[in-house]
Amino acid sequence: MIDDLFQTIGDILSRGVRAMKSPHKYDDVLYADDLDYALIGHTLTGEHMLAVYDYWRCVEWFEQTTDMSYQEAIEWVDFNVTGAFVGPQTPIFIETIDDSEEE
Repeated sequence: MIDDLFQTIGDILSRGVRAMKSPHKYDDVLYADDLDYALIGHTLTGEHMLAVYDYWRCVEWFEQTTDMSYQEAIEWVDFNVTGAFVGPQTPIFIETIDDSEEE
């Protein structure tokens, strides 16, 4: 069962990002597969509209939907998600600032 889950996740990630109809008004935006939970917006850079994701929500999604530990999820996202470049429409992954944290 766990092997099947990892195979499914591996299949999803091996596809990287894909063009899809956005629930928003942008038809040509590339979205990371199955990471809608972490999608926080879009930005225009030059001539391309890009999807913008919350890095920590991506980590949280992998931690909660697999048996990865927190550290394993960070490593997975760093290598397999944010490390993927698929051209000028590659999504952006940002680390959000938590205003409640004190320095």
